[in-house]
Amino acid sequence: MINYLPSRILTMAQKNTKSTLLDLETYKLARKMADEYGLSILDVLEKATERLHKKVFFQALNNDFLKLTRVNEVWKQENKRREILGINLRNGENL
Repeated sequence: MINYLPSRILTMAQKNTKSTLLDLETYKLARKMADEYGLSILDVLEKATERLHKKVFFQALNNDFLKLTRVNEVWKQENKRREILGINLRNGENL
């Protein structure tokens, strides 16, 4: 059983948390990371979730960009649109 200090209970209540079950290995790894980095298990899980979300987002964005560049005609149209709008492809700034 895990004992929380009263201040920790208040902090968790303020964050409007929900309970979730973890398998034992995931819990042990999260506990180890929390101890190593001086964080709570909740903080470790939040940071891991945020990182996974960003990773998946940027992978999907990259895949979409690769698909766009592979379809030559569509890519030509996109470049023409950017040229008309004055977008510099090297830095994303308007010309």
